[in-house]
Amino acid sequence: MRSNATLCQAKHLLELASQHSLTKEDIDDLVQTGALAILFGAARSGTLCDVDLDCLRQLLGGDVVIDHDVTVEQMIAIGRYDWIDPNVTHGRFLAIGIGAVTLRPVLVSFDDSERINSGMLRHATPIELLAYGAKYPKAQLKRLIFALGQQMQFDRSFYHLYLCSREGKKRWLSLRTVDAQFHKGCYFLMFEKN
Repeated sequence: MRSNATLCQAKHLLELASQHSLTKEDIDDLVQTGALAILFGAARSGTLCDVDLDCLRQLLGGDVVIDHDVTVEQMIAIGRYDWIDPNVTHGRFLAIGIGAVTLRPVLVSFDDSERINSGMLRHATPIELLAYGAKYPKAQLKRLIFALGQQMQFDRSFYHLYLCSREGKKRWLSLRTVDAQFHKGCYFLMFEKN
């Protein structure tokens, strides 16, 4: 038999809100948008354990740290991919940036042209995609995720880096020619423009 929440548990929720520096307005947003009610409902029905926490963190705006001082090979090792295209090497990427920066990722569906063309977002670079893949390893098991912010050239062709999965279980890091067609299952990793 389930018992009601305790005052101690409510206090713990307030402590978590404080640790994340939530303001009164942030709490109002959680209540008014229904996000908190959805989480409480999932907890009550026993389905919260079925929630993909990586996708939830991404949806709720988990930041990604991009460290430009780490090599591509080191980032690939951190990402622990099951298969890596042998053409994905440090020498094929243009180094952009110095040090570490924190960015808020946005996954945008291929068919959301309004958002893609809004001018508010920019496409991720391959380095940013590698950092995203390391932080959210399960995100690519359900969708193809592309970095269109920088092309790589070799063998007289241009390529984009993307994350994909094999049968929803294995994580692949692969390349696709820039003239390949996108489809409904494709997502673009993007970031807000500064």
